[in-house]
Amino acid sequence: MAMDQFLTGLDLGSYYIKASAITGRNGDIIFSAYGESHGIEDGQVTDSVRLLSSIRSVLRQLEI
Repeated sequence: MAMDQFLTGLDLGSYYIKASAITGRNGDIIFSAYGESHGIEDGQVTDSVRLLSSIRSVLRQLEI
């Protein structure tokens, strides 16, 4: 039984973090999620701990 393969992309912005899951077969976006960005200002990482927390939150949404 073959398993589906997914690629996950992240867009880290100053206001939002966006994530998408794309199928490995045909490249269609099948899941997406976004959340507020914390720890980035003007394209620079200002607080890596807060940024990591924001990324984890968005990835949890994507996983669900």
